[in-house]
Amino acid sequence: MKLLIYSDVFFPSVGGVERVSFNLAHGLASLATFDVTVVTRTDRGNADESELPFVIVREPSLGLLWRLIGLADLVHLAGPAMLPLGLALVRRKAVVIEHHGFQTICPNGQMFHVPEK
Repeated sequence: MKLLIYSDVFFPSVGGVERVSFNLAHGLASLATFDVTVVTRTDRGNADESELPFVIVREPSLGLLWRLIGLADLVHLAGPAMLPLGLALVRRKAVVIEHHGFQTICPNGQMFHVPEK
């Protein structure tokens, strides 16, 4: 299965979304059933990617993002990335959106249960 993971922020940047996305890509790429490509807006800096079991495409053009989504069987979005979501829906791809963090506008009702916080 060809899996595209889109994460605005990614390795070598440090944070929760970056770590979860990296671990997901690494773990699934280690399985024989997944061909993983990570697409991100984070530049490589001086990170060594040569030993990673997945491909990282950094700062893709709109045309390249369109082609990569077209090649994927499943698109995984690490957060609400509207452009990749729209492209995946237009291309009729299966999409998974992973929610990171907590916002009071989150539809779980927390804002109404504890409005003072």
